[in-house]
Amino acid sequence: MFFLTGIPVQLLTAFAVDICVGDPVWFPHPVRYIGRLIEFFDRCLRNPARPPLYNLITGAATAAITIGLTYGAAYLFTEILLLPLRRYMLFNTISLYDLTIGIIGSLVLAHNGLIKSVLLVRDRLKDSDDEGARAALSLIVGRDTKPLTREGIARAAIETAAENTSDAVIAPLFYFAVGGLPLALAYKAVNTLDSMIGYKNEKYLYFGRAAARFDDLANYIPARLTGIVIVIAVFAITVVKLLCYRSGGHQVMSKGIGDTRETSSAGRFAGFISALMTLLRDGGNHSSPNAGIPEAAMAGALGVRLGGPSYYGGTLVEKPYIGRAEQPVNDSTITGAVTITAVSSSIGLVAAVALACVIKLLQGNIV
Repeated sequence: MFFLTGIPVQLLTAFAVDICVGDPVWFPHPVRYIGRLIEFFDRCLRNPARPPLYNLITGAATAAITIGLTYGAAYLFTEILLLPLRRYMLFNTISLYDLTIGIIGSLVLAHNGLIKSVLLVRDRLKDSDDEGARAALSLIVGRDTKPLTREGIARAAIETAAENTSDAVIAPLFYFAVGGLPLALAYKAVNTLDSMIGYKNEKYLYFGRAAARFDDLANYIPARLTGIVIVIAVFAITVVKLLCYRSGGHQVMSKGIGDTRETSSAGRFAGFISALMTLLRDGGNHSSPNAGIPEAAMAGALGVRLGGPSYYGGTLVEKPYIGRAEQPVNDSTITGAVTITAVSSSIGLVAAVALACVIKLLQGNIV
């Protein structure tokens, strides 16, 4: 079967390896080397004493060279160094080449790490360990965690789950499906550039501007796909819960993902409808052109309000609210967000494999 060769099987392998293993600390992760390259250019090219135009140009060169070198190195690795592995088959079905690329490709995904990190915050909150929750949260967000209340910690964890469903799962799957491992790694380079130098502070206002724009462009389609995928995931979860909770002629369903109670027929899909409506209404309520899309879908699904003022580097940053506060935000709400992220990732995988198969058909590469 042709989907057992090429990018489709590489995607399935990558996702399975990430689910089972994650990112082993001992393995030489490519993002580390991308980060070192960015640090090198930062030291050599960024010069706050020079005019803004100089830093704009050198920052753009840093972004372009980093992305280009990452793609080029990955292409040479997959198309030259690993090419001899095409001759060897596993169970006379899957080539060792596809299997190897799939294993390496798991490094562009972070589903496993995202779920574990968000659940760690939830578990600390559940144990009433607020300081532990803040410490765990500080590892996955850029905002100051010290001023956050318990509700603020939970809200930040949910926002991270929503945004990284796009950045860490759906976007890498999308680019992997379109252009294989080289393009997926190039996307990771874009993402790493933005996380390291794409800030609007005094240090990187000019040098990091190109990196931030590249990230906005690269995430434009995946963020919107993620919003749609989250809405579909909420619908799927609703249908499953509706079937599981059917009892004695009554249908038990929740307004949101974490709340269970008997509702009218119209209310059974309230979470799905709210996710869709909030996505359309509040998707643009964010300083980023992309981050608000998945956050809005998640907020509507859970019936909570996200966003709002946050501290970054000791400075209060006013941000618009996303969603409406219909349900309390706590550790149970985080569990609902993680469930949506997990289901969304699975749906994203199926969609990515289907996209890769369609591209193979169009290219006439059925084998």
